[in-house]
Amino acid sequence: MVKETHRYLRERFKEEGDEAWKEHLGKEEELKKYAEAMQTLATQHWPAETEARSSRVGWVRAAVREYFYGGGLKAATDKEMRKIRTSWPHTGLSLLLLPT
Repeated sequence: MVKETHRYLRERFKEEGDEAWKEHLGKEEELKKYAEAMQTLATQHWPAETEARSSRVGWVRAAVREYFYGGGLKAATDKEMRKIRTSWPHTGLSLLLLPT
């Protein structure tokens, strides 16, 4: 039910845009079945919080948090800026335009 609904919405959105979403929201009985299916997934199939830490989902969540909130983005940006500064004579960039 969940995968089929997502696939259907993606296809319809490509064809009709926002109208597909409006139509979807009007299907109360289908939305109720979808909500029940999502609850079943969340409570019976997805790992509990303690298990999630060692799962792929938990790993991705931790990696995203580290990147955006733990300094990963700044470290990646700093690394790229060092590469640019090192190669700037070959690229024609002015060091005056680069942030420090």
